[in-house]
Amino acid sequence: MELLIYTLTSTGFAGEVVFKFDSAGLMLGYDVTGANLNEQQTKWLLKDRPRTLNELKELLQTSRTAKLALRKDYKENVTFDEFWDTYDYKALSSKIKTRKVWEKMKQADRDRAFNFIGKYDRMIGKEGIGKKYATTYLNDRLWEN
Repeated sequence: MELLIYTLTSTGFAGEVVFKFDSAGLMLGYDVTGANLNEQQTKWLLKDRPRTLNELKELLQTSRTAKLALRKDYKENVTFDEFWDTYDYKALSSKIKTRKVWEKMKQADRDRAFNFIGKYDRMIGKEGIGKKYATTYLNDRLWEN
């Protein structure tokens, strides 16, 4: 079964809501922990939650600020070694300390941390900011900003 991951963003809230659909467009679940939703937005999501990808697209046609994007690069159930190799700051980061932080994290947070690496690298590249140690990246939970 192919898993389709879509992210919903809007100027009306910070972060993103992640929706998961099967290849037939039926919703398998959603994750709001990466979004800062107000009470009204949370109630809308709980009450009017779309059950298919088409329903979600129809609901979003009424919004001027909401954007839905297919995530082709989204990965779930990321291992520490995948994170370590992708973060790629081995020269100055401690693998042992980073692994200890990683092991204390929930899998959903691990996945979000991993999937944010590309965006983080692009952000620091534009700003000319140095890359944080891998342990600091995880402790600071930058993917939640």
